Amino acid sequence: MEPDDISHQCAFHVTQYQKPDPSKDSYKFDVIIKDANGNEIGSVYGAVATGPIEVKSSLPLPLIVTAGNVDADAVLFSYGDQHWGSNDQAHHCNFGKYDSGNRDGDCGFAC
Repeated sequence: MEPDDISHQCAFHVTQYQKPDPSKDSYKFDVIIKDANGNEIGSVYGAVATGPIEVKSSLPLPLIVTAGNVDADAVLFSYGDQHWGSNDQAHHCNFGKYDSGNRDGDCGFAC
């Protein structure tokens, strides 16, 4: 399946919360996965990124979300053998800048 095959595209929305104390705290994430019809099929809220976060859904595999070390780093994602970052236009990612302690983004992937 090619990522540009819209008939098999899933999407997800991410909110990344900045570390309250960058010297000791971890990022937190909200992730909402939607199927090709826009129906919510999985989510996590307030997940602490002490390591990779597995977002389970009705899809056969989890979406893996991995935070970078600092605010400027891309958030990394994987689903099966697909891997990309929040700055990867090939997966239709669109991430904003931090505003009031968090940033939001949306990506698509073949599912």
